[in-house]
Amino acid sequence: RTPLNGILGCSEFLQATLSDPDDLETAGMIHKSGQHLLTLVNSILDMARIEAGRMPMEIVEVQLAPMLRDTVELFRPKAEGKGLQLTLNYQQSEDAPATCRLDQTKLTQILNNLLHNAVKFTEHGSIQVDAHVSARQLQLDIRDTGCGIPAEQQQLVFEQFRQADAFLTRAQSGSGLGLALVKELLRLMAGKISFESEVGMGTVFHVSIPLEGNKQ
Repeated sequence: RTPLNGILGCSEFLQATLSDPDDLETAGMIHKSGQHLLTLVNSILDMARIEAGRMPMEIVEVQLAPMLRDTVELFRPKAEGKGLQLTLNYQQSEDAPATCRLDQTKLTQILNNLLHNAVKFTEHGSIQVDAHVSARQLQLDIRDTGCGIPAEQQQLVFEQFRQADAFLTRAQSGSGLGLALVKELLRLMAGKISFESEVGMGTVFHVSIPLEGNKQ
């Protein structure tokens, strides 16, 4: 990862100092490709740690509302750059704890992967994150109006290095690791994931994570 970070740093410097449009475009392509490769390397390393049983849980007290809001906001520039509406609806029951004990890093990684896919595969319409917190569970529903996943390929989405590539453009294709990693991270958190999808209509992913031993 160190060489990649060096490449990213240099490309950022070039983007900040170059003025020629063609040179700026080249520097931007280098930076984008470097980011993609770094994400892939990190995903492979995380998956290897999980499979080797060396991915520790880091349980901390988390205020879910601001944490979810901050994570969603990171994707607003990309979403709005494509003309997409991005919303977060947060609800909590009366018995919901003020703070929740869970692995914030893994939850952020899960939501990042799902939102990344939603933005990538949605060209028109909206992306909506519905969050509901109760005393014992966090429920997340991530809905998009994207291309959808063909029924015959839906069983592949959680497999490593597999994706429903028949309907993907070159710009949309990826490593095929994101959803496999999400599923494994949720397994570590005793959570579950499922989805519903229809070609041309969009996809909704349902994530549930138990909240045990939290403070009221």
